[in-house]
Formats: sequence, structure tokens, C-alpha cells
Amino acid sequence: MGLAEQIVLQLMQPTFYYATVLMFVALASSILLIRINRTMGPRWRSVMMVLPLVLALAVLLIYPPTLFAPGASNPVPPTDLLPPLDGHAWDGTDAISTPGADDPTSVLQIGPLLIIAGLALGGLSLALSLLFSQLIVRRMLRVVDLEPADHPGLHEDVAKIAARLGMPAPRLGLVEDLRPNAFTFGWGKNSTVVFSLGILSLLDRGELRAVAAHELAHIRNRDLWFRAGSRALAWVFFFNPAAHLSIRAAQREREQLADETARSVLGERKSLIRAIEKVTGAGTKDAPRSTLASRLGLRMTLSLTERSSLISDHPAVADRKRSIDGRTAPGPGPRACVVLSIGVVLAASLLMVSMGEARADILSYLMTPPISPLPSVQDVGPQLTGFEMHWSSASGTPSQSGTYMSTDVQLKYYAAEGYYNATSVPSNIIISS
Repeated sequence: MGLAEQIVLQLMQPTFYYATVLMFVALASSILLIRINRTMGPRWRSVMMVLPLVLALAVLLIYPPTLFAPGASNPVPPTDLLPPLDGHAWDGTDAISTPGADDPTSVLQIGPLLIIAGLALGGLSLALSLLFSQLIVRRMLRVVDLEPADHPGLHEDVAKIAARLGMPAPRLGLVEDLRPNAFTFGWGKNSTVVFSLGILSLLDRGELRAVAAHELAHIRNRDLWFRAGSRALAWVFFFNPAAHLSIRAAQREREQLADETARSVLGERKSLIRAIEKVTGAGTKDAPRSTLASRLGLRMTLSLTERSSLISDHPAVADRKRSIDGRTAPGPGPRACVVLSIGVVLAASLLMVSMGEARADILSYLMTPPISPLPSVQDVGPQLTGFEMHWSSASGTPSQSGTYMSTDVQLKYYAAEGYYNATSVPSNIIISS
């Protein structure tokens, strides 16, 4: 078997194949469902965008990753190519051997290896986010506490907003950065909202109140937990571009959810829109030293100047302003939404079935026996059109018997590979014409 065929067989490994294909199909379906249902809020849209990762993770429960497959010198009969025994398919119980790490003929499967490595990376990312995020962010960004005496108005506004949201007031922090920025880190009562010197000097009190409302909305909506979990799932499938596109899109929806929550708690929208426009006009970007924390999913940022793209964590400014204003794009009516949504789900299901059939066809093509006669065909006799196989248990008691009807080409293949060769299979299997 050539190198190209070996690569294709690696890609066809069920765990890797179905997890990868399902994620792409589910992501495309989620995008279509969101486009169809224009009235769906950002909370549910974010859940829809994470759903492909959850479905791909479920595949691992159905097809647990197996690191080793039989090598060329230790074949296992392909179950979908064996002829039926008295109307019953081969169940694999009489395979010559079971592959494993201690088998010198076993082949390491790259797909399952990537998934197992991803599981380890996902667990590590989640542990770092939950256990060490506060320590890492404080030391990396050199966050200092913002005392009430330093900014009494901001402390007062944050306390009022927290009371309206029904949550304890978080601590306030400061970073010595002249670029306007604000972000949140920590969990529950230990949450901290951090402002840069740049944003404190750029915005007036009303605009700072709006920024604070946005950051407190992240805490109230448990976006830090959402981000940590979705980042961990993305690390599991780090080799799949759809995983990264999915969590970026989900994070953009959480940003719009925070905007809407801030608008509702403020009772007006103009101050938040002005804050977005001012910081965007400043033309700033996140501080370079904050990049690692962002990549690890340890913080939330109000990076209003970040350009909108498929890999951006923040939506376009125009989209945020439209969301804050409560404007939604026109879409189909309720009945049409239901019909179109059912159509998308059915189409996605049929596509997955088709992809499964395509995988079976590819494997069947790669495992098709050679047409030319093979030397060891003489072991079972020439020009046979059928043969009878008897095999028994270890105690010698006959367990099953039957007649396999097969084409001459198939029989030659099985004989040559040693599956039904009386000289190479266990002695309790007897083949006769």
C-alpha cells in the first residue's frame, strides 16, 4: 500500500473522521439556523455556536480513540468485505490477533493521537483558567488595586450597577497603560474589573459607567466560565479550524449579550455607544503583554478597536451599535422559520449519512483485493467458487459451521492473506471445498 493510501486510511479512522466532519457540518448548520431565526438572542446564539464542539466531543464516547491499528504483516479481516455465513455477517471473534502497543506489526494512528493530545491540552487549559487565572493575570499585567480614594465616582457607580444586577460589587484594578482598555478576570466574589490609565483619561464619568456596566455584565452572565469551557473544548480539537471559528463566533455573541445587559441596567444606550466610538477613534490595540492571557482564555477585554473578522473575539462596531439600539435585521416569519429550521436539520442529517457512506466506499476501494492470482491460492485449491469453513472452541467442541459463497477473486485474496488458509490460521479451523 502506497503512502497516499496510508494517509487516507489514517484520515478515515472513525474517531478522527466523524469528529472532524460532524464539527464542520454542525458549524455550518448553526450559522444557517442563526441566519434564519433573526429573533434569536445572543445568549442562545452563543450556545448554538458552541454546539458543534459538544457534538464532536460526544463522538469520542461513541468511537473511543484507539492508538494502534494492525500493520501490513498482521492483517485483521475487513468485516464489511467478508461474505455472509449462513446469512449472518462475520462478527470479528475469530480474528487472528488483536493489535496493541506491544505488537511489533501495529501502526500508530495519528488521528486518535491528536485527539488524545487535545484532551490533555483541554484539561490543562481548564485547570489553568480555574485555578491560576487570577495569579497569572495580576503578575503578567501588573494589576494594582484601584482604591476608592483614587476614583470615588467610579467606585460609587460600580456599586450601584452591581446592586441593580443583583451581584456583589467586584474589586477594581488599574494597569499603567495609556491605551484605553478594560477587562475582567477572576471568579464570583473574587472578580476584578480592571481599567487602564488611558481609558480613565479618555472617557467621562457617564461613559466610564457604561464601560463598567459592560464588564459587570460579563460577570453576571458568567462569561468567564463560558469562555474557559469553550476554550478547553477548542483545545481538544486544536487541529480542526472549525473549532477555533466556532468559539470565536460564540465569544462575539457573548460580547453582544454583555452590551444588551449593560443597556438594560443603564436604562439608556447613548453613553455606551459614545464610549465605543471614542475608544475606536483612538485607534488602539491590546497591550502586547496581555496576549498570552487572552489566548489562554483567562480574561475578558473590552477591546473595542479590535477589527471584526472570523478570528476576532469582538463583533464589528456597527453590529454592536445595532445590537445596543435593539435593531434586528428582517427575516422570515415564524412559520417559515420553523419550516426552514427543520429543513436545515434534515439536510445536515442526510449529509452526515452521506459522509458515512462515502467513508465506507473509500475503505472498500482501498481494501479491494488484487485481481491477479496470488501464490498461496494453491493452499485451498484452484478455481473454487465456494468453500465450507468449520471452527470450534478451545475445548474442541464444534461451535459454528457454514458455507461461504465467494467469488474466485475474493477467495484468492482471503487465502493469500492467511485469513482462511489451513496452514496459517489456528488449527481448529478447517477449510474444505
